[in-house]
Amino acid sequence: MLVQEKIGGSRPELPSQGQELNELKRRLERYGPRQQERGYMHLEADGQSYRLTWKGAILGAWRFHLADFRSAGLVDAKSKPSAAEVPGIRGISPDLDG
Repeated sequence: MLVQEKIGGSRPELPSQGQELNELKRRLERYGPRQQERGYMHLEADGQSYRLTWKGAILGAWRFHLADFRSAGLVDAKSKPSAAEVPGIRGISPDLDG
């Protein structure tokens, strides 16, 4: 099964019946801080909401449009493109993590 190949053989774990909302809440509470650790979001001054950083916005847009670039033949479907390969975004590197 493809899922097992990609995640090392383990299967996704479903929360026990009746605990679905608690699991969703737990995952949503982890989302913002994890994105902040990676530099994709920052906590607003009110302490209640997160906002995308430039890094998060650029990477999000890059990933969103990558399928469009591939389907248009602008980027090879099997390679990880560099920004120089995609017209219109020269000088922006999609790999800002290092």
